[in-house]
Amino acid sequence: MNNIILRLSIALLTIILVYGKEFNGDFKCLCGCGRSKEFMDQKFLDELKKLQKKCSFNFHITSGYRCETGNKQVGGSHKSRHTHGMGVDLRIFEPDNIKEINRYASESNYFSAVYDEGDHIHIDRREDGKPYEFKILKKNQHHKRDIHRDNRDSNLLESLIADFDDKIRKKNLVYQEIKQDISSLKLKEHNKLKKLYSLKRKGKITEEQFRNKRYNLN
Repeated sequence: MNNIILRLSIALLTIILVYGKEFNGDFKCLCGCGRSKEFMDQKFLDELKKLQKKCSFNFHITSGYRCETGNKQVGGSHKSRHTHGMGVDLRIFEPDNIKEINRYASESNYFSAVYDEGDHIHIDRREDGKPYEFKILKKNQHHKRDIHRDNRDSNLLESLIADFDDKIRKKNLVYQEIKQDISSLKLKEHNKLKKLYSLKRKGKITEEQFRNKRYNLN
């Protein structure tokens, strides 16, 4: 029995060393359609794990798969690789994170592009045969949001984040999800969204109920 446990432990350790830890964050489409990691390209995920293993930090996914509706809601490009399961956004923890990812992605012979978008890193794989590229994008260059809306959304964001206790806010566990969620809504829907997050936080509605109600706001 002990030998079996030992062998299983060794096998598990080998898998972790070879493929790296699972990613933090969430691959779910933010429109509430329910599509998630299972719609991601498996080869892309395997290469992403290899890339994570080479970096000095674990990847935290802030945006994974997107259906066409979800992609439009967050202002994504009509050519977005998110819709093909070959693109992700990663949270930035330190400035050196960008340097690491750019270095190892460019050496991978697989990834096509890495974009520094200010509050996150975008990385994808394309099939157009073009050489690898790294770009630093200004905040409003990639997403279709004007300055007035940025300020308005920032105020709502701070209000929503304040709804959560200090422990959660300090760990930044909900920041990116809420930030991307509010970017697609009209001003009149903001209060409804705030109420939904409050009910979710207090446990008065389930995750499924939250997503269904959130979807109906669109």
